[in-house]
Amino acid sequence: MRTQSMYLVSGSFAALTMANPTLAQPLAAQDEMAQESATAELESGAALPPEQQAIFDGWAPDQQAAYNAWPTETQSYFWTLTPERQDLFWRLTDDNKISLTAMSEGERESAWQMIEQRASAVAGDAPAEPPEG
Repeated sequence: MRTQSMYLVSGSFAALTMANPTLAQPLAAQDEMAQESATAELESGAALPPEQQAIFDGWAPDQQAAYNAWPTETQSYFWTLTPERQDLFWRLTDDNKISLTAMSEGERESAWQMIEQRASAVAGDAPAEPPEG
C-alpha cells in the first residue's frame, strides 16, 4: 500500500509538471550548485536548531543521508512544512522535492493540494462515490 502511495504522489506531481512545462525543465545546474552549497555548509559545521537536530538524530542513517543530499534550499523548505506534509515530502522523488522548492508560494499550495488529495484517495480517506442507479 505504501509503495502504491509513493507512485500516486509521484504521479500527481508528474501531472502537475505536465500542466506547467517550466517545472519539468532540467534542474541539473541548479541541483549541482545547491549540492555544492549543502556540502560546504556541512563542512563548515553549520548545525540545525536543537529541535530540528533532535528530529534529524532520530532518523535512520539512510534517511539522514538522503536529507544531507538535498540542496540547502530544499532542506530549509522541509522544516517549514507541517508534520503531515513532511511525511508526504519524503515520498516524493528528489527531483520533485527540488522542483516543489523552486515554485512560487501559490504554485506550491496548488501542488500540495493535489498531492494531499491523491495521497488521501490512496489511503482510503476519500469519500466513497455514490452508487449509480
